[in-house]
Amino acid sequence: MKKSLKIFLKVICALVAVIVLLAATAGIYYAASKSCTLTVNADTSQPLREMSGWGTSDCWWSDDITDEKTRNEMADLLFSESGLDLATYRYCLYGGYDPDTEVVTNQWRLGESFLVYNEDSGEYEYDWSRDAASQAMLQAALDRGVSTVVLFANSPHYSMCRNGRSSGHESGTETNIEPDRYQDYADYFLDITEHFISQGVPVKYISPINEPQWGWGGESPAQEGCHYEAEEAVALLKIFAKEIISRGIDVKLCALESGNIGDTAKNYYNLMMADEDISKVLGMYSFHSYFNDNDKIKKDRFGSWIEESVSVRSDMTEWCELPSMHDASDPLSAVIMARVISNDIGCLNVNGWSNWVAVNEKGVNPDDGKDYSDGLLVADPENPSDYYIAARYYGYMHYSRFIPAGSQILKCSDGVFTVAAYKDDDGIHFRELVNETAYLTPNGELVVVVVNEGAERDIKIPADGYNNVTVYTTDSELKCEETYSGAAAEKYTCSENSVNTYIFTK
Repeated sequence: MKKSLKIFLKVICALVAVIVLLAATAGIYYAASKSCTLTVNADTSQPLREMSGWGTSDCWWSDDITDEKTRNEMADLLFSESGLDLATYRYCLYGGYDPDTEVVTNQWRLGESFLVYNEDSGEYEYDWSRDAASQAMLQAALDRGVSTVVLFANSPHYSMCRNGRSSGHESGTETNIEPDRYQDYADYFLDITEHFISQGVPVKYISPINEPQWGWGGESPAQEGCHYEAEEAVALLKIFAKEIISRGIDVKLCALESGNIGDTAKNYYNLMMADEDISKVLGMYSFHSYFNDNDKIKKDRFGSWIEESVSVRSDMTEWCELPSMHDASDPLSAVIMARVISNDIGCLNVNGWSNWVAVNEKGVNPDDGKDYSDGLLVADPENPSDYYIAARYYGYMHYSRFIPAGSQILKCSDGVFTVAAYKDDDGIHFRELVNETAYLTPNGELVVVVVNEGAERDIKIPADGYNNVTVYTTDSELKCEETYSGAAAEKYTCSENSVNTYIFTK
């Protein structure tokens, strides 16, 4: 009788979801299944894949952190066990710039290159003392346990670019490097890679192309960047692959950091894997999940393609809310970030996940007084020691602190489509209100993360064989704080707009 009742309730909840979608044509926002007690099931018997880790990047900000006390504080927040405990660090090899010709006006978006013009010799030479603050932050990250470093670049060195700038071609649509400079770029990038490895830096991957499909440059570029058509990108990566093999460097390509998911990203991958040289050294298929925060269906489709077609590790290597619609202190931004992570892990079938920048500059909008910074930490660009922790930091913590690299990602579902739907000029949109993922950690803990957008609701988490549970919650008042520790309960209450991590032990 009880089993029949459960089936009946699930059917009712599913029907409500369908009704919500139909009702959305009236232009009304609905939340389906508000009163349903959901049962979140995690299958520990057949792990789906291994989690390779959580990360962030040093881009733009780390070279401005010159104060040692601030550097250590930030490193503790980002990389220590008491903070986010991030284990992957994407270190940017800046393309550098000529002060006399540079058109990027934001000093926060300009970085030093190791390749420097020597006026006495008339040659470009390496100066390993450059980018000193960034190197100091890298060391601080390593001291706190970072085990994987990815060297990436937004552009070739400015001296190799067609217009002598690392900020993209003037047209905004063309590549900024000629094919006859591909070898120069590969040599430059791999020289730096070998230097870092010789210094004991655990460089596991290199990423010489970033978001190639976007039209970098134009009249007023805001940062470094370089456009590549798919064939141009593959031709460049082929040079890199041959050089990696020729030099015998123990490093893999991370490519191609597509700026979006979909057919373009698939095309880049297929072209790379069709090349014999690239396929030998491609260790990570990388992409960014920008502009798809509410499109779970698109993520499901792309994730199915990854599962069927991609033969190497897949990572989501950059995300921030675009456009940012929430003040960095808004607790809802933690819920949004946690939901995106949940969908990227559960739908896109990735092995690793990294947010965009660890720290971004504070920028209060004069119209509404809000700070739309997209960093985990937010700093005053004139005085980076004046910083605060963004709310989304705690949404990230629910995963990074409790689910270490080496954890097994499990099949997990609540079996019910809880949906919010609305209609606008672009059509009908909907997203699931309750999203969940589950993991089996190397030390045998079962970790379930439930993101609840909307009203308070009860959930059940059957965890056979696990007797105890510790719960951490983030909501409008709590910041990844322990809210329960004791015997596993029959059900748990998720507060309104909350992120909840359940750690089950035997």
